[in-house]
Amino acid sequence: MSALGGYASALGGLRDTVKWIMAAFTTGSAIMFSGLTVNSISALAQSGRWQLPLALAAVPLVAAIGAVIASVRVIIVTPRSPGSLFPEYWKKVTGTEPGAVRSPSGLTDELPAVLGAYGTTDDFEKRLVSAWDAKEAAASRLDETPERRADYDKAVARLDVLQQTLKEALDCEAYLEGKRRYRMAWKVVVAALLVAVGSAAASGIVAGDRERDAPPAAASFSAPVPVTVWFTGNPPPAAGGAGACPVWNGMPAYLMGGSEARPLLLFPGYAASYARGHGTQGSVTQCSRPWLWPAATGEVLVVPR
Repeated sequence: MSALGGYASALGGLRDTVKWIMAAFTTGSAIMFSGLTVNSISALAQSGRWQLPLALAAVPLVAAIGAVIASVRVIIVTPRSPGSLFPEYWKKVTGTEPGAVRSPSGLTDELPAVLGAYGTTDDFEKRLVSAWDAKEAAASRLDETPERRADYDKAVARLDVLQQTLKEALDCEAYLEGKRRYRMAWKVVVAALLVAVGSAAASGIVAGDRERDAPPAAASFSAPVPVTVWFTGNPPPAAGGAGACPVWNGMPAYLMGGSEARPLLLFPGYAASYARGHGTQGSVTQCSRPWLWPAATGEVLVVPR
């Protein structure tokens, strides 16, 4: 990457790439948050069991914020002041001490291609200082004679060439810093992606479990629906709580609410003799009054009458 301007172009490429990554990740996180979890969470709002699913659903957004911050750190990388790499030259030009001087140790592999025949940063800085001093000396001797004007122009041209290399060295330092942050951003994005997918899946599972465990809601219909109840396994020995009222396959009931998998059923009252007529043994009491019974998931099938 020794062509003039190559490091600035490469840094711009890193910025463009990380912008695409950031846009794709934030869009995906928003879709996961809004589509995968909110629908199931809203079903739990009335029961007050939405806190944990919502907290898990928010994790993708938090992960997206972390990925955005890591990406922005790549985007904001810019070349530093010349004084950060060449403090002696900076003092010559500005007459002030440079703020933060950086060690060129991280540039060892790249700077030879940038500095070319100048060698190390110290050698190049000596050339810069010498060229600046020559330009200042030529400026102090400048008059109307062609010789003095030629000397000054020659000194300025020499300094211009060195300053182009100076700019490329600063761009090289900025590119290496951007590449370091880019690698870190990749790690953050991958980690955030795994966390986002895992938390979104966990939120959906928790929301599903809580929705399944929540009691069925009553008054789901404008009017009770007459049904016949069939059990997927053995009928429970009793229903209706303390009434100990037995139930059987084909028993008439009314569907009051709930869901297809977990219906809320209203059983009509019946006499003890009616229960004994369906194979129920033993004493049957308190079954003459209707009672509501929330069936467990998949326990019964209801058939309209």
